Amino acid sequence: MLDRGWRWDSPTMETRPPGSANARTTRGSRATKSAAKATPAKRRGADTPSKTTERSRVANKSTGQSRVAGKTTARSRVIRKTTSPPRKDVAEPQRLSPEERAAAGKAARAQVPLQAHAEFQPKKSRDPVALLLSQAKTRVPDLVPIRHGRMLVSPFTFYRGAALVMAADLHKTPTSGLRTQLCGDAHLSNFGAYASPERRLVFDINDFDETLPGPFEWDVKRLAASFVIAGRNNGFTQKQYRKATLAAVEAYRTALRDFAAQPILTVWYQHLEIEQALADYKAALTAGKSKERKARYKATEAALAKAHTRDSLQAIEKLTAVVDGKRQIIKNAAGHSARGHDRSRSR
Repeated sequence: MLDRGWRWDSPTMETRPPGSANARTTRGSRATKSAAKATPAKRRGADTPSKTTERSRVANKSTGQSRVAGKTTARSRVIRKTTSPPRKDVAEPQRLSPEERAAAGKAARAQVPLQAHAEFQPKKSRDPVALLLSQAKTRVPDLVPIRHGRMLVSPFTFYRGAALVMAADLHKTPTSGLRTQLCGDAHLSNFGAYASPERRLVFDINDFDETLPGPFEWDVKRLAASFVIAGRNNGFTQKQYRKATLAAVEAYRTALRDFAAQPILTVWYQHLEIEQALADYKAALTAGKSKERKARYKATEAALAKAHTRDSLQAIEKLTAVVDGKRQIIKNAAGHSARGHDRSRSR
């Protein structure tokens, strides 16, 4: 959901392809030095031609080359190529400054203003049911009726299972051209708490079944729409769910603004520790509000205790199996994905 602008051009990484001249410089330089040390007599002119030839063979053997009667093979010419200039057809990685990134963002906003995102005119040929049935072809047949039955429970359960329908609708809407790796199904129920590798509880996206590259706006719009639909489904007033929706997109906007001013690695390690966030929330409440929400706190603490058991090791158990003493990825990926998808819709 967040377009962090990663560019894998760290100073510690090779930015030229292995076949370029500069990538072979170190190897060639060492070979040249080795050859020079192995044939000092040749430079002094103290040996006969036969001895010089013999010593050259020894030197060439030490560098993995082959010289016969003064002729040089293609491999020995690699050493001389090390002095060639860098290839011009290899594009050097570019790193935009914060000011340049900000200017690019403002230019994208000018091309697609905020008001343009409110436009949506579905085609008359739009058929959400046909889209959902097309997805059923890749799912476990026995589970398809169960999935559709769960989608029929409420507008929100339908929304949860209709990521493809919304993607088809958004496909024709205006975008700024800023693309990232999307969650693909960023509704509010696909966020939750789970244990990090450091055994801390973090709050983040927990479902990537529909992940794909695309415009960042798609994830934001799906998240915002889920707040509206969930609010209606749970009996909140329009004022209440509008306030919640605006708070969600404002938090996204301010977080992106903060990330834009931070180094890439700082953004990479950013996380929200839910226990600390909950403690801060409690501290901000008055005594009356705290007493009023005591039952909610107990329910939340129980959910957090359960979340401690959820970590990446669960994915290993779900996606792999031990075959002949070795762990392998389950071959029936489509069927497994369908089972996981149906299970996620029941949450």
